[in-house]
Amino acid sequence: MKTLSIILILVNVRHTNDLEKYIIIVSLSTLISNLIILKSIFKLVNLKKYQYNWNRIKQHFLANNKLFILQVAIQLYSYIDKIMFGIFW
Repeated sequence: MKTLSIILILVNVRHTNDLEKYIIIVSLSTLISNLIILKSIFKLVNLKKYQYNWNRIKQHFLANNKLFILQVAIQLYSYIDKIMFGIFW
């Protein structure tokens, strides 16, 4: 998937005005690769044998949201850093 996204970026993104195309390609390639991984995880793990405790699920969900927000902030920082270098160079 990464190879395909790099090819799409090299073919479609040619100017600094193509930022929207770049964002769409990167976002969709990340989403599709994560969905592929998730599909293979569901094939390996049988979820029917587990009992669900919604309080624990909520606790883990809230903790994971903190990590998710940090990850988004790091990715935004790195993308904006690349954009800033493109503007000033």
